[in-house]
Amino acid sequence: MEVLKEELPQTLWSWVASLIFASVVTGIGFFWIHRWHGSKKGRKREKPDEVEEMPSKKQPKKKPRKIQNPKEKMIVAKEKATQHPLYITTLKGFTHGVTCVSINRSGTMIVVSSSDSTLRVFIVSDPENPVESLQKQTYIRGSISGDYFTAVDLSVDDSYIFGATELSCKLIKLGRKDDRSEFEQSATAIHKNSVRWLTASRGRWIVTASLETDTEIKVFDYSLNLLASVDTKQLKNVHLGASPSDARFFGAAAWSPGVKVMEIASNSQSHEFKKLVKAMDLATPCGVNAIAFSCDNKKALLACKEGTLILWNIDVRYEVNEDPKQLLTVKEELTPDFKGYSQLNFSADDSIVIGIANRTIRLLKTEDLSVGSSAPL
Repeated sequence: MEVLKEELPQTLWSWVASLIFASVVTGIGFFWIHRWHGSKKGRKREKPDEVEEMPSKKQPKKKPRKIQNPKEKMIVAKEKATQHPLYITTLKGFTHGVTCVSINRSGTMIVVSSSDSTLRVFIVSDPENPVESLQKQTYIRGSISGDYFTAVDLSVDDSYIFGATELSCKLIKLGRKDDRSEFEQSATAIHKNSVRWLTASRGRWIVTASLETDTEIKVFDYSLNLLASVDTKQLKNVHLGASPSDARFFGAAAWSPGVKVMEIASNSQSHEFKKLVKAMDLATPCGVNAIAFSCDNKKALLACKEGTLILWNIDVRYEVNEDPKQLLTVKEELTPDFKGYSQLNFSADDSIVIGIANRTIRLLKTEDLSVGSSAPL
């Protein structure tokens, strides 16, 4: 029994010491595990800071905001126009949009019609210095009660203004005689649809053409009497071209292929109208967007819808059935930046063709129809 009493405390103390040792080891283990987890969380928290220190990637460029407000669009368009190298000034005074403009041959008068039923004739006192002249904004004002012009032009001697109205489709003559205003209008509508083209300053007659399915071309005298009429029957008119010097030839570019060229025969001395005759047909592979006649009446240039330009020699004896001759054909593939020509005109010496394509003006050499230069409108 004494031996057992002596051994029992020793066994108890060894068991207690083992328990204390195990507790210490366990505590140290938990301490190091907790510390390791804490450092890992710390690294995770510091990671955003490390990302911030890294060089940032290039952000994609934001697309410019689309302008939806009509007033904003107008402001942007005005800024672009005033920055153009050919910009002179802005003709003001209108409360509504401008519907048509005509400038006389000498450059001394600019006729502007607006949908606010007003007509203004701006006077350019010095055509050689238009900037100073137009800054004064000197004009003569008239009005058309309840209507407005869709096409306008001056007479050969600038004494009369001829215009076609939108709502009534009537032909109107305005002028001054013996210090009194003159006003005349046709008794009825001259076309079924709105008149889009009107020329009166190239000969002592007025040629008119309408839009869309109204394919008639009409000729009036300065007293507003109908002299002749021809229906091209080409489904839909797109553009009317006329000889720039004397309006001897004219033709309609249309949705259907080919152009019918008409001639106005006039008196050699008085230059008065005699008759309207069909001169020739100019063949094309598809519809035509624009047509232009040279100033010497010897050439015609057609712009087809698929981008082809065709230059014709029309200086032929069509009276004895001599056909026009195709001089040159140049095709340019249509692209988003080039959708064909919408306007064509020859220069005064016929050496250059001025063409409008999209919002770009191009200068082409008549000899080979190559583009000499271009500039945005």
